[in-house]
Amino acid sequence: MTQRHKYECCFEWDLMDCQDKSIYALCDRWQYDNDYKPYWKRQREYIDSQEEHQCREYRYNGAKCRFPVWGIVLLVLAAVLVVVVMIAVCYYVRLRSRRQKQRNQMIEE
Repeated sequence: MTQRHKYECCFEWDLMDCQDKSIYALCDRWQYDNDYKPYWKRQREYIDSQEEHQCREYRYNGAKCRFPVWGIVLLVLAAVLVVVVMIAVCYYVRLRSRRQKQRNQMIEE
């Protein structure tokens, strides 16, 4: 399976979810249940049957179509680490400049 297949398959599911949310927001509950839900089921079955060979690994709501949780955690930890390092560098530079000022004042006296 290529990345292209992944993007195509996951895009189909994302598009259907987007349509589903939009229709749910615009239609009343009766219309949604009686008119749209059967269409959605047929559409999902169609995608499953037509793209069985290339979307086998990328099922609806499958983990492979979502950004992994460990990736999000890793990004957050990296961002926190960058902020901590920036704060430490600023503190170190400020401390060093204070010490330099104190040395300069001692030399002047």
